[in-house]
Amino acid sequence: MNILENYFTLDLKSGISKLDFDIVNEIRLRAGCQVIVTIGLKKYYLGKNGLTSMDNAIIVTNTDLEEFLMRACEHSVYAVSEYIKKGFVTIDGGIRVGLTGTVIYSAGEVLTIRDINSICIRIPHEIKNCALPALQYIYQNGIKNTLILSRPGAGKTTFLKDLIYQLDSNGISLNCLVLDEREELNVKSRFVDRIIGAEKKYAISSGIRSMRPDVIICDEIDLNVDLPSIIDACSCGVNVVATIHAKDIMELKRKKGFDYIFENRIFDRYIVLDNMDKIGNLVSIYNENLNCIYSR
Repeated sequence: MNILENYFTLDLKSGISKLDFDIVNEIRLRAGCQVIVTIGLKKYYLGKNGLTSMDNAIIVTNTDLEEFLMRACEHSVYAVSEYIKKGFVTIDGGIRVGLTGTVIYSAGEVLTIRDINSICIRIPHEIKNCALPALQYIYQNGIKNTLILSRPGAGKTTFLKDLIYQLDSNGISLNCLVLDEREELNVKSRFVDRIIGAEKKYAISSGIRSMRPDVIICDEIDLNVDLPSIIDACSCGVNVVATIHAKDIMELKRKKGFDYIFENRIFDRYIVLDNMDKIGNLVSIYNENLNCIYSR
């Protein structure tokens, strides 16, 4: 039995138990709607006996959503309240569970999300060697400041995890400080130190002082929020490898803050991924001047 089955109510558990989690990428539960399962780039409906037609699909109830969240929180919503207000929780195996519902504010800040109406369960997969073709461009007499970009769900986290593995397996003995804000980067390595659950501003400042990293590795930066901390890291002689949401270089250029990182050559490499053929598919690599130095 897949451990994920334990999070579902009885009807859902029956259908979920029939799935092959080696190929499932996402399960989406929306109140009053059919359960949708994504495999590769295709979407399917889920019935009590597995994949089925829309007419025979399980309809998600509010109870299904409430029970899933309570089990994901181990029946203590308070314990994971900081995650919930950011719109997600993480469960066993580094599985990210996205949440939508009614956002509650207090003094102008998000207090929590309640009355959950939709849950998106993203199943991580290891794709061994997906980062290997890029390694020679990222590591050349030291590691390059690198920004990895793709649209959501195209494999940034998968690529990042394999890059950590490649550094280790190729004998590159750098002290890697991994900022695992969403508990999705649990990669075993001889050279990895891991700060879990902290915002990047705190993790970068604290980690540099306490762990003497050669490189900081982090997922899903927001230039509006995280750019000052990244600049601080680079100015301390620590390299940064990070990911960001952008489907291509043109979309990246439109982001607020990009002009600064380009004009000051904060990043030496820009790596573009997509999921047209498979998750974490390497498309192209650009240097600090945005000249293409690799294309698939």
